[in-house]
Amino acid sequence: MGLVDLDPEPESRVEGGGQAGSTSGRDHDDLCLLRSPSLEIREKEIREKGSEILREQLDAAKRELKLKDKECERLSQVRNQLEQELEELTASLYEVSSYHCSMLSAL
Repeated sequence: MGLVDLDPEPESRVEGGGQAGSTSGRDHDDLCLLRSPSLEIREKEIREKGSEILREQLDAAKRELKLKDKECERLSQVRNQLEQELEELTASLYEVSSYHCSMLSAL
């Protein structure tokens, strides 16, 4: 028996590109039993590699989130400082304006 392509087509292919008739149920079961352990190992390797890639992406996303969180905290502090300075400048401007108005009215 030649190698069978596990193509989802209803007919099985044999090595060399020719078509073979449908495999019997027993032949198919034997083939599945022979290929199953290697396929399971390969699937396990793929899942493990996929999990590793996802863990790396998650770790990278967590690091990026921490950096963005620190940046947000820094920007929040800058905003608070600017608001405080704006309040102080507004108060100073009001005092200066009141002083000038009182000086002008005295003239």
